[in-house]
Amino acid sequence: MHAGQSEGTPQIEITLVHGTWGNVIPSRRVRWFEPQSEFRTQLEELLPREVTVVFREFLWSGANSIAARSDAAARLARELSEADAKRPMSKQVVIAHSHGGNLALDALRMAETSSRVPLITMGTPFIEIKPIEDRGSIVRPAHALIYSLVAAMVASLATLVLPAEFDILEIGNRILAINLAISVCMLIGLKFMVFSDRSFLKSEIKSEQKVFPVLVVRSMDDEAHLALMAGAVAGRLSIIFLSLCYAAFILSCLAKFGPIICAAILAIMMSSSWILAIVTGALFVFGEKFSIWRTLLFAVPMFLTGAVTLFALLSDARSETLLLVLNVASFAYALLIVVMFVLLLLISLARCINGRELIFGGALLEINVQSVPDIQSVQVITLPSETKASPRLQHSIYRNSGCPATISKWMAAEMHAPHARTIKMVPES
Repeated sequence: MHAGQSEGTPQIEITLVHGTWGNVIPSRRVRWFEPQSEFRTQLEELLPREVTVVFREFLWSGANSIAARSDAAARLARELSEADAKRPMSKQVVIAHSHGGNLALDALRMAETSSRVPLITMGTPFIEIKPIEDRGSIVRPAHALIYSLVAAMVASLATLVLPAEFDILEIGNRILAINLAISVCMLIGLKFMVFSDRSFLKSEIKSEQKVFPVLVVRSMDDEAHLALMAGAVAGRLSIIFLSLCYAAFILSCLAKFGPIICAAILAIMMSSSWILAIVTGALFVFGEKFSIWRTLLFAVPMFLTGAVTLFALLSDARSETLLLVLNVASFAYALLIVVMFVLLLLISLARCINGRELIFGGALLEINVQSVPDIQSVQVITLPSETKASPRLQHSIYRNSGCPATISKWMAAEMHAPHARTIKMVPES
């Protein structure tokens, strides 16, 4: 509050919202939202002297969690609604940093206030979460991995329970046990990484959307925004490589299992049930919708590869080249299983930068990160970088000398604007 002013009802109540880990990371200096901080002191000095100003700190867990931000947004909405009901003549303003801007944006959408509450964000990476459009690019490789791992588990268990004289491959029990344990762990990982339900994390506002003034203060080369964008790029590249590896995995299956499946198809064809084999093979590989062209794409090359291999075997052409091809195919088959699992893990890790919940089920969601929210009544100001002897993070934009001046100037203009009622808009269907 400005010196020499009365203790009456304040005209402006400024709620300060910190970002991720904003109140957790140890700091030798006063945090930007705390009393006597450089940011608060400069902002109070720059605001009009005839205006009574009260600062309030909104503290939340600061966890890198979508659920934590959602809970904090609901609590902030209640506090703003209560403050507006108790002091209707006061002007409510929210200033938020980093992910605090996301929760403040959601809070103002939910708050029931008689007038529009201005929002000022500093270095906020605005996040939008929605289901991935091409689910097949993730689900098909995941299903192929599941079927392959289950087959490996069955083979390992069968070999373990058979007598030693039936171990024609001479694989030790220790290797079989390790293979079984790895297969189980990878199956559990796939269950949580890909097939966990995360639909509740979609950032879609179901209720009526409000229009309120927003000032976005950002800086050049903000480290937090760059990190989130790097995660988005890593996730996209992992999906591309996953599609390539899936195609290579299918080819390795053709070379590895071609002779066996071809012989099985020929046997079933002789019993007039060959259609069942083709349908089963298509479902085994693609795992989703049945389509004729995908079935032919799978069955024809498999049949031709197996026919060529059987012809070579039946003609007694047991060349080292054929054995080498089969060995290379077996090695590629095992390697691609590991590579596709790692790529799915990388996709989940890239997603969880935006929230720790996204490591489970985040592979089927896509994240849109922008420096400006996709709403109306937004003004954007980009502050130039300050070159000083001591380096500082661009994400700590509240330490920029131009930040308090920019905010105070915008607030002064907003205070002189008409005291408009809240405008509600019906969301598009």
